[in-house]
Amino acid sequence: MSRKTGQDQVDAHGGKPTAIRLTAALCKAARHSGRTYETPSGRQSPRQEILWDSEVRGFGLRLNVSGNHSWVVRFRHEGRQRLVRLEALGLLKLEAARQRARKALVKAQLGRLMVWSVCIS
Repeated sequence: MSRKTGQDQVDAHGGKPTAIRLTAALCKAARHSGRTYETPSGRQSPRQEILWDSEVRGFGLRLNVSGNHSWVVRFRHEGRQRLVRLEALGLLKLEAARQRARKALVKAQLGRLMVWSVCIS
């Protein structure tokens, strides 16, 4: 549950920002926190971490432990939440990724987005 205050979305439970205005410098400097969770089999696995953009709802930067970050877009399709990878951070600049995310969200809204595809053009 979140509420809108100014430019950032704020989590109603903890008061922490869940979306910030992504900048090129912020994305370049972003690193995975290294936090893990325990799987049902007892193994430790890295948590999924995504920096959400406040400018384009559903658009974000997925942070991987390896340092290979990816642009992603999240939306609902046929009642289920989907997360689609757009491109790697180094291969697509922030503004181009935002534009691609906007197009993907429009396609998803019209029901024309292939949700199983890895890359949206």
